[in-house]
Amino acid sequence: MAFILMPSVCRSVRSLLLIALFIAGLLAAGPSATFATDLQPETAQAYERYVRAAQARMAHEDKLPERFLYIESLPQTEQRAIWATLRRGDVWLDPLDATDENGKTISAPHGTITHWVGAVFFPGASLQQVVGVVQDFDHLQEIYQPEIVRSRLISQNGETFHIFLRIHKDTAWVNPTFDVDSTVTFRQFDSSHAQNHVASTRIVQIENAGKPDEHADSVGHDSGYLWRLNTYWRLEARDGGVVGEWEAITLSRSIPFLLRWLVRPFVERLARQTVRDELLATRKAVERRVHGVKHEQ
Repeated sequence: MAFILMPSVCRSVRSLLLIALFIAGLLAAGPSATFATDLQPETAQAYERYVRAAQARMAHEDKLPERFLYIESLPQTEQRAIWATLRRGDVWLDPLDATDENGKTISAPHGTITHWVGAVFFPGASLQQVVGVVQDFDHLQEIYQPEIVRSRLISQNGETFHIFLRIHKDTAWVNPTFDVDSTVTFRQFDSSHAQNHVASTRIVQIENAGKPDEHADSVGHDSGYLWRLNTYWRLEARDGGVVGEWEAITLSRSIPFLLRWLVRPFVERLARQTVRDELLATRKAVERRVHGVKHEQ
């Protein structure tokens, strides 16, 4: 039986093919060529406003030990389901939005803010053992490979650390590499509660990483895949172990309107998988530490 496409359907198919060819052309050109864009001041300012709103929520939770974790602020029925998930050895994940004083979600002009939170349970672990893993800055590449290629503690002043990371993201479409300088602030509120905040201070995209012609893009003028990064570990000792929440807030370039329907779900899945991978890799490293093995051989 012959299948005849109506003219409107033909136009739709042609449009999809053109979009696919457009994306293929962009990717073939390389991230620093066709994809290059500039981080605008208003974009960075909106992200900082978003981060301040998210941290204001956390600061409120800091004052309430019974609601120290984000999941402890959720309805009781939802909490029970989450605790059951964590005790089974699974991880819990959820997208978040920070809002302003009027309850409106904060967005970034010419940029995309992605915000996820996840939780995992470390059975049999102490708070100090989990902190020891997330602050093992000279060996993070062994814990979070292949995403973290290189890690190094630059300096320490009390509970403030300056660290360097080389991050590589391997996806079906692009494979960017970044050199990231960050400031880490650690707070232990009591014997059962602690927070580890990592804030990027400089992100540089690296082209042809590991090759003889490796070189860095200008800060704020690159593919725009990663312009800002804030992450937060919130740790609570309870139930014979430690519950860990990892929250990540990133800023990247805006997605062109014509590609948003195609690219946005991919970005969300990638962010979700990143949080999941972080939680699972941390749990694996904590398990090794609990059993007396500091690093894999």
